Amino acid sequence: MQLDTVFVWILSLCMAQLLGMAAWHKFKNMTEFKLVLSGYELLPFSLLDAASKLIMVLECLTALALLLPSTRLLGALLAASLMFLYGCAMAINLLHGRRLLDCGCHINSQKQPISWHLVIRNLMFAGTMLLLLLPESARVLNLLDWALILFGVVIGSLIYLIYNQLNYAQSLQLKG
Repeated sequence: MQLDTVFVWILSLCMAQLLGMAAWHKFKNMTEFKLVLSGYELLPFSLLDAASKLIMVLECLTALALLLPSTRLLGALLAASLMFLYGCAMAINLLHGRRLLDCGCHINSQKQPISWHLVIRNLMFAGTMLLLLLPESARVLNLLDWALILFGVVIGSLIYLIYNQLNYAQSLQLKG
């Protein structure tokens, strides 16, 4: 089974955008991100500063790796690992009854509590990134292909935004 190059580019660009924006939010709000990370209670206090910086750097490097065909496989593995790690961190806290933690998805904007929906979303992202490990069809992209890639990234971004808005609205209803 081979993945079409257009599909590979759409997946790679969507995840690169997601991780790039996540890293940017963390960079702009590092203190708040450390507070979010500490709320998960998975790391000793002494490691929070280093871990928060490492996560931001890994997100940034992963986004960059996904943009280049020569490093895309590494980027896909890193992205799958990060998404799996985020999902596991949420699941551990949900299993311990800590449901009011900020997920950390949108530092300093729409705060939403962790939920099983977010765990499943992150695991789906991880699985999607593992698809990029499959062989890619070798073909030269034409103008129509690039237009389709752009359209795919826009649609993927809109679906992500709509999902987040719905999840955020649901979390507000549960609080109220």
